[in-house]
Amino acid sequence: MGYLSTMNLPAPPHAGFVEVLSRYENKPAAAIADFERGLKEFFQVEAVATVSNCFTALSIALLFASQGRARTVAIAGLAYRRTVDIVRWAGLQPVYIDNSPVDLGMALEDLRSKVQSQPVGCIMVQHPMVHIADVDAYLALGAETGVPVMFDSVEATGASYKGRRIGGFGLVEGFSLHPSKVVNGAEGGVLTFGQRAHYEDFLEFTTRIGLRRDPSSPLSLFGLEPVHAVMGMASLAFYDEARSKFREQYLRYRENLRNSRILELVEYDPETDPNYKSVLVRMRGALVGRRAPFLAHLETHRIGARPYYAPLHPAVDVEQAPNSKLLAEQYAILPIGYSVSLDDIDFIAEKIAAYEATVQGVGDA
Repeated sequence: MGYLSTMNLPAPPHAGFVEVLSRYENKPAAAIADFERGLKEFFQVEAVATVSNCFTALSIALLFASQGRARTVAIAGLAYRRTVDIVRWAGLQPVYIDNSPVDLGMALEDLRSKVQSQPVGCIMVQHPMVHIADVDAYLALGAETGVPVMFDSVEATGASYKGRRIGGFGLVEGFSLHPSKVVNGAEGGVLTFGQRAHYEDFLEFTTRIGLRRDPSSPLSLFGLEPVHAVMGMASLAFYDEARSKFREQYLRYRENLRNSRILELVEYDPETDPNYKSVLVRMRGALVGRRAPFLAHLETHRIGARPYYAPLHPAVDVEQAPNSKLLAEQYAILPIGYSVSLDDIDFIAEKIAAYEATVQGVGDA
């Protein structure tokens, strides 16, 4: 048994990639336009712009959303660690919002309080792992306060909110084509627009700041390379199969952890049509406050579980974001993906049960 990782790597079959590649051998640039059309259909949106990577895509989107306003961005205190780097690389400053213990996203009341008490250029709502954010609530707050709202939807690819595919909400949404995501372009980022007018504004913005010099393309600088568009097209065709595999693995974990007294599986809401790409668990009972030794135990068995979005970024004021601090110590991600079999998941469950048997004072949280 090899090392069991949380990296998904849902690569499409090699034959599928080669078949798509052969269609663009003599016209590689056409692959980008065709891929964007495929993404537009997949996300059910008015327009799409592809970017060299998701880091750059989100940075450009933040600049677009906050233009002419305060150079600050409201983000969750506990989030993907590089979120802060993305914000600062764009020349903006983060305003940290406490997390909700219910869905792990930004706490709406804390967001409201900080947006009303200080200048905020835009709000970047991140769909947390497993959960889909309450889109309408954030959009209503943005409309009430006049602060633009954009979405970082890298964890929500393929999912829906109230029957509508994620991708067409807010001013703009960002997605990743990184190999760890369910649409794997080997690298790249995607910006989606639910309204054509927002896309037209984006084109004007990228032209004005020098990123768009070719009228036929949303971005001349930082655009996607054709080979990644080819990989992305092959991956889009493979999405349903990849999602089915992730769902099967998730359900195996759910069955294995059903009676665990130290781990609680954070369950997907099937009504959101989720991608099932992550297995998120909460420490409970005797495991509360003992995540580090538990993960170290799994590591000795070559099980690469990892903390959920931890440690908390040092710039976060824990007095202003107490839930963020608490939640940073409570969750972990278990291995899933194409390097993990159902037998592997049974093996992981056995090692979790073995650890549970050694912990003194096991009880329900």
